[in-house]
Amino acid sequence: QPIALWVAEDSKKHLFCGRGSVIEEYSFSRVFDNQDTNSTVFNCIHGHAIVDSVLCGFSETIFAYGQTSSGKTHTIFGSDQEAGLMQEFVHALFQAKEQSRGSRHL
Repeated sequence: QPIALWVAEDSKKHLFCGRGSVIEEYSFSRVFDNQDTNSTVFNCIHGHAIVDSVLCGFSETIFAYGQTSSGKTHTIFGSDQEAGLMQEFVHALFQAKEQSRGSRHL
């Protein structure tokens, strides 16, 4: 039996799953789709705040979850045309280092 997934047009927080006559609704902090860039994802997950947390000594984990071919690898590693989250975080780390020249913590 086919399964249909869709996001509410008025909100990027609700995902609907249709299985025949049963419709289930799932709520998330944010649902990203193919119109969102990796830079948008980085900003929406507060990437710079995560970098600040790491620089304060905390461990952080970012992972992508989804069905096969949904873009997890592209989101994390990017492509020749678009940086992935990994590159965004490395860039943000080096920016933070440059901004804190003279600091004893970096």
